[in-house]
Amino acid sequence: MPAIDPLLQRRLRLRAQELRSQIATVRARSGESAPAEIGDAKDAAEATAQATVADAEVERDLAELREIDLALGAIADMSYGSCNECGSPIDPRRLIAQPTALRCRECQVVAEGGKTPAARTGPRGIA
Repeated sequence: MPAIDPLLQRRLRLRAQELRSQIATVRARSGESAPAEIGDAKDAAEATAQATVADAEVERDLAELREIDLALGAIADMSYGSCNECGSPIDPRRLIAQPTALRCRECQVVAEGGKTPAARTGPRGIA
């Protein structure tokens, strides 16, 4: 297992705090009472669209928070930096780019459908 940079752990914890704050803010806003009367169908559609976007943002933030919690757990149990699938070390460059990575590049490719980036595109790299 590679030595864990304390700044990485701090960065993960700060990001988790930021996400929790954002989630709480969105939930507080959605809990505020809606206007007693919506003026017309356009206003109703806009309110629905805003609620849908807020829900999607919360789901995205919760997913990232789960990834951070898994990474912090791996740091705590000293398995951070090892692929959850094959046990091989995860390239440190991958961990710098994606600190919550739980798989080596090869196992991640398989998890995403077994296609390499080049195979996902057509001729001349066109998707």
